[in-house]
Amino acid sequence: MSQLILENELKIAVTNNSFIKNGSLSCCEGMKYDFRVSMQLLSPRFDRAREYSNAQYDEFVIKPGETAFVMTEEELDLPDNIFCQLSTKRKLSHDGILLLGGFSIDPKYKGKLFFGLYNISNKDYPFIPGKKLVAGIFHKLNHEEAKNITSTPEPLYEFPDVLIKNVKSFKISSSDALEEQLNVLRTKMNSIIEQLDTDRSWKEEFKKGLTENNNQISRLGQSIEEISKKLSQEIDERKLGEGRMNSNYSIVRGIGIVLAFLIGGGVVSLIVLYIGGIFNFG
Repeated sequence: MSQLILENELKIAVTNNSFIKNGSLSCCEGMKYDFRVSMQLLSPRFDRAREYSNAQYDEFVIKPGETAFVMTEEELDLPDNIFCQLSTKRKLSHDGILLLGGFSIDPKYKGKLFFGLYNISNKDYPFIPGKKLVAGIFHKLNHEEAKNITSTPEPLYEFPDVLIKNVKSFKISSSDALEEQLNVLRTKMNSIIEQLDTDRSWKEEFKKGLTENNNQISRLGQSIEEISKKLSQEIDERKLGEGRMNSNYSIVRGIGIVLAFLIGGGVVSLIVLYIGGIFNFG
């Protein structure tokens, strides 16, 4: 089982320049060693890594939303029985800085440590060489554990070429470009809101129209029902009128027949009397 390497042994390592090189005794504290930022900053605004200059201190900042890369002032030269675990300094998070990178250093690693600093705040973060960046806790493996360490990590003393090549992709847009993009988003959001309002208004109007149509259909149904009742009444009245007409016609017809008989009989009598008079049968 591994054991912690505490302050006294850490100071010996710094003094003897053994597994911690270019270290400082003031960085040894309790069971950890605080690694410091070197003089070099690799920023997406630079063509290459730059050495800090007091004359250009205003350029050595990490802009909001920007990621820059730093390396430690110290170098490690770990034997096969020592590994290191890292933890971010609390002050970084208070300043709105996220530390990007690996947090476990394997046995037999040689070189500096490299980290990305991502500024999530809304203000510039000043690059300060020598500032404590990350705490390292060192563990010593026992003999049996150390025997299982067979691979050797790649040593790093400078910013890797691939990182220098790709750092431009970490460059943020200008404030004008960001504002323009925000305006485009605002326009789209306003358009969506207007569309929602239009849809809501259309639905209200459609609902109102349906209600009015339903009322009209109801009124039309009532009118049809009233007309149907009136037609039924009129048909009944006409049937009753036709019955009365047929009865009156029968009476008139009877009277006509009687009158025809009477009139017919009278005419015959007159004709007989007339003829009798002419021929003087008496």
